[in-house]
Amino acid sequence: MPGTSGSWSRPQRPRAEESSQILPFTRLVVDRLGPPERVLVIEMLYEVVLADGELHPDEDTLVRRVAGLIYVTDHDRGAARKRVRERLGLPD
Repeated sequence: MPGTSGSWSRPQRPRAEESSQILPFTRLVVDRLGPPERVLVIEMLYEVVLADGELHPDEDTLVRRVAGLIYVTDHDRGAARKRVRERLGLPD
């Protein structure tokens, strides 16, 4: 066909392994999940960062940043961290 490149493709969404930007991914979370599910995302992140039994400052900063970007309040984030610590048997 004249005026076409000969191959049809849809625009690709950014993939985690190909992107260093966090905003496109957090935007999807906000658009597709309600507040309770977003708090569960923060709990999942805490499960990952606390897997070694310690919350390192850089990990805590990342979780705080993500929580802000997906509109999880500091109160809800703190409660999520506490629940995960309890589940993992870690002191608060």
